[in-house]
Amino acid sequence: MTDETQPTPPRKGILVTRGVTPSFPPGAVSIKIDEDGSHSMSARLHLHYDVCPTWLELAVGHLISAEEHHNILLANLSVDSRKVAGEALDLEFRAAMQAGIAACISLDALYANVKETITLPDDVRRAWTKRKTSRPARVAEVFRRGFSIKHSTAGRVREVLLQIYGFRDLTVHPSGQSEQAVLHPDLGSGVEWRFVAFSFTNVKEVVAGCLSMVAQLVNKPKRTNKRLIHYCDGVRPRIDVLVKEWEKRYEQLHERPN
Repeated sequence: MTDETQPTPPRKGILVTRGVTPSFPPGAVSIKIDEDGSHSMSARLHLHYDVCPTWLELAVGHLISAEEHHNILLANLSVDSRKVAGEALDLEFRAAMQAGIAACISLDALYANVKETITLPDDVRRAWTKRKTSRPARVAEVFRRGFSIKHSTAGRVREVLLQIYGFRDLTVHPSGQSEQAVLHPDLGSGVEWRFVAFSFTNVKEVVAGCLSMVAQLVNKPKRTNKRLIHYCDGVRPRIDVLVKEWEKRYEQLHERPN
C-alpha cells in the first residue's frame, strides 16, 4: 500500500497584492509570559481587498471593447456587409452590458466600505426594513452621512443613483417577454431593445456617471470621520489613474475647483 498522505506545503508568509489592506484587529496580537520568564507572541493579520476600483477598471476595459465593436459596426452599414455588422452588434452588446454592470457594482462596493465607517441609528435601520427602502435610497443616505456634500447635491446624487440602479436592474432582472422591435440609430433597422439600451453610446454615460461619482466622493470624506478619510486616502490613487485614462481617451468627467 502506498502512503497517500500529502506533505504539508511550507508556509511562505502572506502575499499582500495591490488593493489589499493589511490590519491587526483588536485582540489580534497577544504576548504570553511563562513562569520561567520566557515569552512568546502570536498575531493574526487580517486582509481586505477593495473591489470598488477593480470594478471600475473592469467597466472601463469592457467599455473600450464595446467601442471597438461599435466602430466595426459603423464601418459595415452597407447591405453587402450586414453579417459583419450583426456580429459586431452582438459583441458590442456583450461588452457594453458587462461594462455597465461592472460600473454599477463599483457603487455597491463603495457603499459597503463607507457603511463600515459610519453609525446608522437603529430607528433608521428599522425604518428601512419596515418601508422596504430601495437599494439606491440606502446608498444615497450612507453617502450623505459619510461625505461632505451639499443638500442640493445630495438630492442630485440620489437621482443619479436611481437611474444607475434602474439600468442595473435591466441587466440582473431581465424580462422574459418579447417586445416590439426598436429602431437602431446607426443601422436604421429594427432590433431587440437591448441592442440599443446596451450600446456603447448609452453605457458610456453609465460608466462615466459611476466613475465621476466615486472620484468626487472620495475627495470629500467628512473631516470627523477618520476611518473614512483613511479609506479614501488609500483608494484615491487608483481612482485618479482611471480618471486620467478616461479624460485622455474621452472627455472631462466633472468640473474641478479653481
